[in-house]
Amino acid sequence: MAVAVCVWLVDAGALAAESPAIASAIRIDGLGGQEVSVPRNILRIALLVATAGLLALAALKLREKKETVDLNTKQIENTIAALDPVTRAAVIARLTADAEHQVKERAM
Repeated sequence: MAVAVCVWLVDAGALAAESPAIASAIRIDGLGGQEVSVPRNILRIALLVATAGLLALAALKLREKKETVDLNTKQIENTIAALDPVTRAAVIARLTADAEHQVKERAM
């Protein structure tokens, strides 16, 4: 995929001057525009479709992870809410102290 991206960044005129095979695949207009051959268009479309598929898969995975985190958070909140007030205060104080300790460790 990196090779395809690099080829897109190279001037088509320079490529055509170096290789007759590339010159036959790329036609340079007199106005400086470029007309890309059909196989290259198909390659671009295939890369775009593959990229869209990967993005959709990544979005699905992120949604699943978010649902898992939300479910775990809700379970923890329900567990803490079910405690009596004194125990709940002690648990929250301990969680706060642990979080403060972690922040201080990361700052060092």
